[in-house]
Amino acid sequence: MTTATTSRPADGSHMPLVHLNGSGRQRLLDQLEATYRALSTAYDLLCDGAPHGRDYYPLGDDAYTRARAEFDRRRTVLQTLRDDVIEDWNDLQPYVTDRLNGRA
Repeated sequence: MTTATTSRPADGSHMPLVHLNGSGRQRLLDQLEATYRALSTAYDLLCDGAPHGRDYYPLGDDAYTRARAEFDRRRTVLQTLRDDVIEDWNDLQPYVTDRLNGRA
């Protein structure tokens, strides 16, 4: 099974800089929250449609195993994306404060 990974920069360079001419902090947090909610909905819908053996046994011995592996891969991708978004949401406030105080 393949697992999902991301290449999030450890130095926070992917984080936005809240400044006078940019998006406001609350707007950025709201966007991240909306993204998290959408990914959570997608995750829940995907899980509701998890493969069941009764739908695959006529296709051969390994059909369900292949379908389950693909389902697990997709679920892992959505979970990873959702985890990344909530991590960004949690990191936004301290990162903004550090950038404005010259520590990042």
